[in-house]
Amino acid sequence: MLEIEIDSFFSLQDLKNKYKYCIYKFSAKWCSSCKKLNLNFLKDISLDCIFINVDYDKYNLDQDFKDYIEIDKLPTIICIDNKSDKEIFKYIGIDNEIIKNSILNLNSCNLDF
Repeated sequence: MLEIEIDSFFSLQDLKNKYKYCIYKFSAKWCSSCKKLNLNFLKDISLDCIFINVDYDKYNLDQDFKDYIEIDKLPTIICIDNKSDKEIFKYIGIDNEIIKNSILNLNSCNLDF
């Protein structure tokens, strides 16, 4: 799993084409819950996906993209199937077990629409 931080969503298209899933983590430096979220377990997961850290305040996110992914609370984790461009799961909060299980379940999903 590749982990990156992005400075624009325009730079994502090439990366998205190389992976089955994109997992986005939306957070902000001022968010106390975001600071508690620890996703170090992602380093040990073998999955055809890219993990993208997005600082909600740092980058000037396109409003259409914000509306599309419906971010209204932080932290938010969203997984998108790149082939179908459909949301697979969305989680708001800091429960690492829920996040980990959701990601691990991607291996058992049949997502070829």
